[in-house]
Amino acid sequence: SIKVLSNGTAIAGTSVAFDNSAIGTTDAKGILNYTFNVGGTHNLGASKDKYVSVAREINIRLPFSEYKALDLSIVPGSVFTNEQALIRSNITNAGTKADTREVELILNGTVVDNKSIALAPGEIKEINFTRKEALPGNYTVELLGQKGLLEVREEPLNLLLIGGIATGLGAIII
Repeated sequence: SIKVLSNGTAIAGTSVAFDNSAIGTTDAKGILNYTFNVGGTHNLGASKDKYVSVAREINIRLPFSEYKALDLSIVPGSVFTNEQALIRSNITNAGTKADTREVELILNGTVVDNKSIALAPGEIKEINFTRKEALPGNYTVELLGQKGLLEVREEPLNLLLIGGIATGLGAIII
């Protein structure tokens, strides 16, 4: 809503221009409703016979969505090869409009999974991923800028299995 006043009094019938292009005339209450579709710094002008024309520089910020990860947890933080780890994060929309976005799970700089999440401004939702890595090593896990470390260790040899095999082979030999 654009309201044109002169000494605190609303001025009806005022021509309003946006970047020197006419966008309408104020109503009986001195108001013109207009939806801006471009952001940035622009000129807004008002003119009417018997009044001094005025122009004002305005800054328009369009609605936007901005998804952020508030935290990142990896449970457990250390697993053996082929064991699952749960990667969990609370995601919020810090912007001014509702939106749906793909949240990417990045391991060592490579996108390995993604999930779609819809959030209204200020809303927070938890998102979960499960991973099972076959190769041992340290993996950098990233979600929307939040980073963590997943340690994958080589699975130890099962001593009971080795003992059982040795016993079985010993029984066969005897």
